[in-house]
Amino acid sequence: MKSTLFFFSLAFGIWLSSCGNSDGPEITLNDPTNGEVYQRGTDMHFDMDVSDESGLASYTIDIHADGLANGWEVNQTWPIEGTSINVHHHELVIPDEVDPGEYHFEVIATDTEGNSSDVHVDIEIQ
Repeated sequence: MKSTLFFFSLAFGIWLSSCGNSDGPEITLNDPTNGEVYQRGTDMHFDMDVSDESGLASYTIDIHADGLANGWEVNQTWPIEGTSINVHHHELVIPDEVDPGEYHFEVIATDTEGNSSDVHVDIEIQ
């Protein structure tokens, strides 16, 4: 009985260790923050900390508005490398001609194993 229990425990432990990391990267979105207001014609400050023990592959920013005829839409992916990095840029420029209103801002990070996680906030464009 003891040897059967030992064998089962050993097999279960090996199986668990072979599963790897099934969770997506850990994301801390520093900026933008929920409810933050931006002006048309300006750049948007973006800052996040992202980590994953298996390694990072990419992140995607998705910005969209529901119900605006001329809303701003962004869906862009950038490659990233490493296991823990800070991403900071001002590459997102809000066009002058977009409709003001509420927008959804989402960032999706993907690791080298294909696992992903996301964080989202609501922002306003005036």
